[in-house]
Amino acid sequence: MKIRPTSIRRFAFAALLFASAAPAQNLVVNPYFDDGLNGWDRFPPEQVTLNLTMDYADSDSLMRGSAAIAGGEISFAAQCVTVSESGQYVANAMVYSHCPGHRYYVFWSDDSCMAGSSYMMAESTVVDAWQQLSMAATRPPAGTTRAIVTLENPGTCTDSVYFDDFYLRTEEIFGNGFELGD
Repeated sequence: MKIRPTSIRRFAFAALLFASAAPAQNLVVNPYFDDGLNGWDRFPPEQVTLNLTMDYADSDSLMRGSAAIAGGEISFAAQCVTVSESGQYVANAMVYSHCPGHRYYVFWSDDSCMAGSSYMMAESTVVDAWQQLSMAATRPPAGTTRAIVTLENPGTCTDSVYFDDFYLRTEEIFGNGFELGD
């Protein structure tokens, strides 16, 4: 039996599709707020609440709800997760507000979980509708062992902002560095 080069190319392409179809594990704890606000640090605590009426209705969510971050002053919810400095990371969140400018940050950190000057960020621009905030594959700086996922209401809007359905995970398709010129 003779194997033709086109058969090999088709097999390699199919293997790549199946390998990239399996999503990497989400590093964010309680990303759909199914367990209330457990896993999330809040500042100030009274400004960040669980809202059961506003929800981005993702099919993975068990309890319909979102994090409501009140406006009028800078307030945020955050959690520190373990990462590898050799990984390529992508992040995503859904946001709903009556005004633009709400932010989803991923700060790179060492074991201290103190936000440094290196981060990736997406900011809302849509009003009165759910908007997806996405951040492309980014490799953290050398020495990074943690990422601080932060949802911020910068206080410029007096109304609450609603965040839901987060992820921070490795992006397997960029894992070999080829696409980034490494």
